[in-house]
Amino acid sequence: MGFSKDERLSAESVRRVIHPEDREYVRNTVKRSLDTRGEIEAEYRVVMPGGKVRWMTRRAHIEFDDTGKPVWERGVLIDITERKLAEERFRLVVEAAPSGMVMANSKGKIILVNAQVETFFGYTRDELIGQPIEMLVPKRFQSRHAGFRHGYLGDAQARSMGAGRELFARRKDGSEFPVEIGLNPIHTPEGLFVLASIVDISERKRAELEGARQRDELAHLSRVTMLGELSGSLAHELNQPLTSILSNAQAAQRFLADEVVDLNELREILNDIVAEDTRAGEMIQRLRVLFKKREMPKHTGDIDINKVVQDVLKLVGNDLMNQNVTMDTELAQNLPAVTGDWIQLEQVLLNLVLNGCEAMEDCEPSDRRLRVVTELDNGAVRVSVTDRGESIPEEKMDRVFEPFFTTKAEGMGLGLSVCHTIIRAHRGKIWATNNLDRGATFHFELPVNR
Repeated sequence: MGFSKDERLSAESVRRVIHPEDREYVRNTVKRSLDTRGEIEAEYRVVMPGGKVRWMTRRAHIEFDDTGKPVWERGVLIDITERKLAEERFRLVVEAAPSGMVMANSKGKIILVNAQVETFFGYTRDELIGQPIEMLVPKRFQSRHAGFRHGYLGDAQARSMGAGRELFARRKDGSEFPVEIGLNPIHTPEGLFVLASIVDISERKRAELEGARQRDELAHLSRVTMLGELSGSLAHELNQPLTSILSNAQAAQRFLADEVVDLNELREILNDIVAEDTRAGEMIQRLRVLFKKREMPKHTGDIDINKVVQDVLKLVGNDLMNQNVTMDTELAQNLPAVTGDWIQLEQVLLNLVLNGCEAMEDCEPSDRRLRVVTELDNGAVRVSVTDRGESIPEEKMDRVFEPFFTTKAEGMGLGLSVCHTIIRAHRGKIWATNNLDRGATFHFELPVNR
């Protein structure tokens, strides 16, 4: 700092090398030590000969004589320029980060934020520094957050926060927004700090909702197309109970025209009418649900996949009979429930069954056998639909689930693509394999509801 080894230092000579912007701070620090007789602890800049600026940390103690007059200051000055430069570089990196960056100490007090945090939350930097981190947490979670924070400090490591849960942050105006948060421990001489990287995922969530809406639109179009293909069979299926109702009603009229009415016979006729009406009503209800264009969000619940299979087979039973297709089922008992959208899973199975029937159009009637199997495999419920038609060419196997790819002369190429999208949305997987002798099998798996 330009002093000679033998030079006697005075307060004025030391004051001259202190950076002009830091002199008032140092003067107040020394005055406080004189008043309280406490240690001097300060970090400030000094100007070296030639004008170069260095950072120093000062640790000292003032000694007093018997009259209480200060006579000596004993202590050390340590050059901390490199540390300060590193801190400044760190601050610049944090400030330039596209994510919101918040650093808190082990007590949960905010000690550093960047400009993105001000944008996300609506607070100024001065309003955040020194405040508890819980002020950025929605009120309904604040009481539990301190416990989570202490748990993290007990095993501090770089990881995402709230893995598997949806996280929300709270703005100054009380509104909330969805976030992803990464946590990083920073060990310093002053203790453990935690740096949180916050990403506002509001736009992503909106895009996901829009994607789900479009997926539902496509699924609805596919359902309408499939049901159009079944229209003849469905008309016959509805005509049977309606014809039976008419015949029974006419028979009842004839009974009532007689002088003596057999009440037991009339009661049986009325029971038949009720049963056939119920059958027709169930068919209409299934069709109504499949045709209905539902609004988001979808309603999911626990689903018995065997019940889905049985409902689909009721829907296509007459169509299978008209096409001389024999249906075999092998449904595993006591399968665990899966979580999902009933109508969409019914749509997937209906599509696979209809595709299997179409694949056997050129087969002899005796060879037209369709087999549906359900089973539990490695913690997932698997459904397989096997036909006896032609095998899938190996070069086309990887493309069967692509949008608008079809081997049918009049096909739209949507059915299997929609199936793939639905199963993926249910966190499952769907694939096709060729059978050893002839035909193909389409499989899909869904995680069980734990």
